[in-house]
Amino acid sequence: MPTHRFRELPNDLFAGKILVDAMNYWAPVDGADPELTAAPNGTSAIVQERFPSARVVKSLNQLGYHQLEETSRSRGAPDRIAVGAAGDDRVAVEKVLQVLDRLGFDPVDAGPLANGAALEPDGSPIAATYSADQLSKLVSP
Repeated sequence: MPTHRFRELPNDLFAGKILVDAMNYWAPVDGADPELTAAPNGTSAIVQERFPSARVVKSLNQLGYHQLEETSRSRGAPDRIAVGAAGDDRVAVEKVLQVLDRLGFDPVDAGPLANGAALEPDGSPIAATYSADQLSKLVSP
């Protein structure tokens, strides 16, 4: 869903559920949004504020939808790419990491939700892909 539209959903829609935030704020599509632009801990912190009873995990935003199928590989494949998951609820993060592995990606625990900012795009038109080692270094403090 376009990032700016999450505010239209009821605050309790995901109560007690794991909410995988796969959105990326992109002003040309989402319009100017000062709150998202200035989010010091990444846009997922704003999502968590909107859905306080959800277990928010930032993940699956690193790839375009077409890349999910095109780049999925079997465990151990030399060209398997990594996808990170960041969240404050460690049980929720672990469950998302398991899903990432089943989808065909090397799961990387990116730490707390604030680290999700490192998973957000830098404005490049094409998302960079990383090995698990590269992505682990990128999200490490």
